[in-house]
Amino acid sequence: MKLIAEYKKTIFIFLYIFLISATAFSEDVAFQISANRNIIQTGDAIQLNFKFDKIRDVPVIELPDIEGFSSRYLGPSTEMSIVNGKMTSSITYMYRLVALKTGIFAIGPFSFKHNNDTFTSNALKVEVSSLAAPGSGSTNQAAQDRIFLVMEPEKTELYINEEIPLKIKLYVNGLSVRNIRYPELKYEGFSVEELGKPRQYQERKNGVIYDVVEFNTTFYATKTGTLDLGPAVLGASIIVKRQGRGRSPLDDFFGNDPMNDLFGRSEAEPIELTTERISISVLPLPEKDRPEGFDGAVGRFSMEAGISPASVNTGDPITMKISISGNGNSTSVTSPLIKIPDNIKVYDPQVTQDGNTKIFEQIFIPLSHEVTALPEARFSFFNPASSQYETIVRGPFSVNVAKTVGSKRAVIVDSQKDTVQRTAEDSIGRDIIYIKESPGDIRKTGQYLYNSPLYLGIHLTALIALAAFYFYRKKIERLKNNTGYARRLKAPDQAAASIKEAAKFIDKNMTAEFHDSVFSIIKDYISDRFNIVSAGITAESAPVILQGRDVDTETMQKLQAILDQCDLARYASATITGETMRKSLTELKKVIERLERLK
Repeated sequence: MKLIAEYKKTIFIFLYIFLISATAFSEDVAFQISANRNIIQTGDAIQLNFKFDKIRDVPVIELPDIEGFSSRYLGPSTEMSIVNGKMTSSITYMYRLVALKTGIFAIGPFSFKHNNDTFTSNALKVEVSSLAAPGSGSTNQAAQDRIFLVMEPEKTELYINEEIPLKIKLYVNGLSVRNIRYPELKYEGFSVEELGKPRQYQERKNGVIYDVVEFNTTFYATKTGTLDLGPAVLGASIIVKRQGRGRSPLDDFFGNDPMNDLFGRSEAEPIELTTERISISVLPLPEKDRPEGFDGAVGRFSMEAGISPASVNTGDPITMKISISGNGNSTSVTSPLIKIPDNIKVYDPQVTQDGNTKIFEQIFIPLSHEVTALPEARFSFFNPASSQYETIVRGPFSVNVAKTVGSKRAVIVDSQKDTVQRTAEDSIGRDIIYIKESPGDIRKTGQYLYNSPLYLGIHLTALIALAAFYFYRKKIERLKNNTGYARRLKAPDQAAASIKEAAKFIDKNMTAEFHDSVFSIIKDYISDRFNIVSAGITAESAPVILQGRDVDTETMQKLQAILDQCDLARYASATITGETMRKSLTELKKVIERLERLK
């Protein structure tokens, strides 16, 4: 009976907890947002929390674009408690927002659907202020935006195939920016050249002095109509100060880091800047007055032409060289129109390009001595500045074509008959046999030098040497012209050599020097591997740089552990053993090997 009573008691407790839980989850779900601060300056960061009470299975919310801020997801936090027999649970999704503009911004309300229910949060207001802009002279003057990206085409109304310069400019005022990447331009219906090397300068805009990084390229439209160019997207990192006490490796060792509370910490915060889309009106080329031979060239061009040689025999080649240069879409420049008469044979031109100059070299062969000139060359193009077609004519080119000298005649002398002359076409009688005074060298039939193994070996070796020299020259040119490729290539070898040097500090028990060397290896390797400036790489920014580069979680954790040990060694080097340092070097080698597998 006692056992039955205990069993009933257990069943009763289980049903009680189940009913309480069911009641708790049947209540309305509370969805609230909160921030740790609501008054900040540009460049500072806040933590935005999305809290869901009485529910735990809500998926991660994709945060929409919030005006004036750059956002990044930090992670979840869950909580469950039972108070007075009532069970409550909650989940909080945390986001980090970096202020990029000044002003008062409304954040929220946010709504989302889950299990056929719609949940709506409250709204927040965050005030973003700034110190006076440099050169403004007044701390009360309203500050402008501190960092933004703009796109500036030379004009927005153009003709199809017309080449237009485009500038993409990053403006920065009073912020520390690192790891600036080349912009990515989104477009459809355009052809865009690769971005050139950026230039840096200062520019005054709306009374504020900005540091500017300018990227230049050109584009042209491949179809008519109203098209959207952009947006351009640029990634970078800004250095922000973390408010309050942050985590330090010393927290685990001593329990507290007083230096962190006193000075705070700075870290690299990744941001993504986007320009507005620009509407481009693309006009078709007019049909009126379109010249014969026009093949789509648009721009402003000049043409030079000449021939060589000017005096030949019938059947000898004459080379015509035509150079077309100017400002415009070089891909639309084709061979000029040349009308060839029947008494001249012509071959397809060879085309080369040198900067803004396109060169056509064409072979002409006069088939008759009656040819006195090569025909004129006509190149037509559309000039968008005047909205008219223009034609450049060069030639005709005078030539002197002589008759081909006749075939030599064979002279046969017979002592009993007169001298007889016969042409090469005449057959010589079989009764005449020439007697050779010497048989010459006698060799076996089929034994020629080019069939010997030595001859083939020499030429094969020369061919292999030529191919090796070609690829060597190509590699040298690429190393010379592509700095990123050269740095990427040397990164693993340089890291391996530095690791060997760092190992020497272990035997000498030089802990501080060892960890300084390890940190330098990491910084230099990341700088060379991803072609970025090493000065902006810190223990905090190094993992941020690797984010978005398909680096697996285990590698990131290994790298973070090595960086934490380097940080710890500054304060507690005596606690780090030689075995620990050797393990760090081994882990560092594995990290570099995995990073080398990245595309």
